[in-house]
Amino acid sequence: MNKNIVILDGKSLGDISYEKLNKYENTYDKKRILLVDDNISTNKIISKLLKDTNIELDYVGLGKEALDKIRSKEKYDLILLDEVMDPLDGKTVMKKFKDIRDFNTKVILLTRNNEYEYNEEYLKYGFAGYLLKPINKDKLLEIIDKYL
Repeated sequence: MNKNIVILDGKSLGDISYEKLNKYENTYDKKRILLVDDNISTNKIISKLLKDTNIELDYVGLGKEALDKIRSKEKYDLILLDEVMDPLDGKTVMKKFKDIRDFNTKVILLTRNNEYEYNEEYLKYGFAGYLLKPINKDKLLEIIDKYL
């Protein structure tokens, strides 16, 4: 198995199995993910991790921009939504997503909160799941595999 170390901004993201990534080239050809996060580093990391896949990553830095895209009928297969943003946080954006007619895209909450009780809290807001920050490549690929 071929493995390479991915380093971004001087921080190692760990080994990436290209056999694992190659499975995403065919299975998820032309799938679209919207990343909503006010931290550009998250975009850089996820872009790097998905670089060798056929997944198209679209990035916005504000919840309002994400809402505008969804309201304008942009279609995404999955949305990764940061919990802590200003002026609209992830939970507020999720509530507004649910108010949009015919909205049925799976939304994954990006969070630093790893408390066990948190599972129930994100579910009640309508999130399909959550992904802990800092982003772990294996967990990201698991989420993609599960929801795409």
